[in-house]
Amino acid sequence: MKKEWGTHKKMCQPFSEDNIITIRPYYAQDESMMPIEAHRNRFFGVEHTTPQTHYRAAHIPKNLATGKNMVIKVQLPYDLKTKTVIPCTGALLVYNKKHDFVSCIRREDGAAAYDRIRNVVATKGAGGAKAYFAAELKTKDELTIEISEVLAEQPF
Repeated sequence: MKKEWGTHKKMCQPFSEDNIITIRPYYAQDESMMPIEAHRNRFFGVEHTTPQTHYRAAHIPKNLATGKNMVIKVQLPYDLKTKTVIPCTGALLVYNKKHDFVSCIRREDGAAAYDRIRNVVATKGAGGAKAYFAAELKTKDELTIEISEVLAEQPF
């Protein structure tokens, strides 16, 4: 781990206007989602219960007085049947590993920031469909994402 830190530290750039976006997260009310792991388990007949927290379409973390630093996953709209990204300006799903932060990024909440992160995910993300980033939720309405560095795929 120390060896990786030395390599990362040389390349790491602190948050600045050039390498971050700040956007207002959208928390969809009275909606839920079907996690891909639940689809996969059903398809293969795997007896595994997907945690209920993975079904919520929105969740604001508690205790945001000092903000929350985290790794987030950003997913573009995806068609499971064709296994392709849907070419639209639909909401991007954003969440962290514990699913104690779940929201969407909508174009109408910041077109320039939306376009920048969508482009980064499409060009540098896994399969052009998802990417992981360092982020800080400063308040429930202010999410800062470091888009200059796409992180390695995470186990969520």
